[in-house]
Amino acid sequence: MDYLRKWEDDLKIIAWKQANKNTWPSTEIPRIAKLFKDFFPTDTYTQNANIPPKNFLVELLIQRNESSFKSLLEIYRILKYYIEHPDKDSIRLKNNEGQVNFNEFRERLFELYVNMLFNENQLTTRIDENYLVENSVVKPIDSVLYFCGEKYLIECTMINISKVSKFNNLCTNIQKSISRFSKDFHISEIFNCYIGFKDKKISKPLYHKAYEEFNALLKSYFADYRNNPNKTIKPLYKKTAEEYEIILQSDYLAIQEANEEFQNRFPNYILINNENVDNLSGLFKQVYHLRIDHSDLKDKITRKIKEKKVQHSKAPHPNRIIVIGAETILFDKSVKYRNPDLKEFIRQIDFERSLKQGITVLFLIKEYAGYHYKLHIGLAARKDINKDLKTRLEGIKINLR
Repeated sequence: MDYLRKWEDDLKIIAWKQANKNTWPSTEIPRIAKLFKDFFPTDTYTQNANIPPKNFLVELLIQRNESSFKSLLEIYRILKYYIEHPDKDSIRLKNNEGQVNFNEFRERLFELYVNMLFNENQLTTRIDENYLVENSVVKPIDSVLYFCGEKYLIECTMINISKVSKFNNLCTNIQKSISRFSKDFHISEIFNCYIGFKDKKISKPLYHKAYEEFNALLKSYFADYRNNPNKTIKPLYKKTAEEYEIILQSDYLAIQEANEEFQNRFPNYILINNENVDNLSGLFKQVYHLRIDHSDLKDKITRKIKEKKVQHSKAPHPNRIIVIGAETILFDKSVKYRNPDLKEFIRQIDFERSLKQGITVLFLIKEYAGYHYKLHIGLAARKDINKDLKTRLEGIKINLR
């Protein structure tokens, strides 16, 4: 299967059905497809190829929703920026055989993204600079910012917030399971569900195990309703394991205090409840609320900063900006997830030594949730940083058009 062609064909049909094929962003669909065909080798997005497990391009193409489209649109903009850049040869996105190494492709895209973002916000950068170390070895730099007569070495790195995508995939699978019963879904059958994980770290097999247990409870729940129509009091369905707990109960039995008690016991959880769509008709939709423990991010960020400090410890640039990026892609707009509080993380991390060494740390966290797109910015800078530069960095904005 040609994933790229199917993605283009399917989205054109969706745009036609929604009567918006001639409006942005639907007008970008053929442009995205053409640039991807020109840039990526065919075996990157076809089923016949041995697709690498980290090929996130195929994962995005398989999805048919607003979040994945926004992510693909941004990749398109970054690649377009790269292709049109006069110094593009200084950044290698392909190997000598013309193949894309997806193990490091996301990092390379992020470096380009930072340069594109800075220049769109009138912060001039160059990506073709380097410096000499021992034995005349040339060491490349991600980019250099020129501001008010000063040069700032920019180094970019990303942190992985994998738990977000894992939780999101779990929600997607749960939705598919619920949809098998939704054809004859009666309003009296609506339910709440709590899935709580007891540990901060969650293995992939554990997600799968919890999903299988949820399916078993779901089948029991609907069987009890539909096989005993005269039963007025419906029981609570519960599975308690060493690593997790699942509670599924009628929406009419839900108690706010029980909800709060559950949330207090688990560092990671999914709550599934219902929101009215139309009070007159009684229509409702299920909404997924995620809480994900990100306490391990503090150590990840500290390690990344240390790596970048060591990597360019002999650079002749007294001023340095380390840009740390992450992204979350929520594939369904019914999933509610609050991004980690960057200011709180910054307060918890000891930047004192780095700041004394002339290093500024800039956080760029991208969040895709339907057509709702946010760029969360956090900044840790020493007190004598150029005030105008500080204001400009904190005020960075993204434009997807």
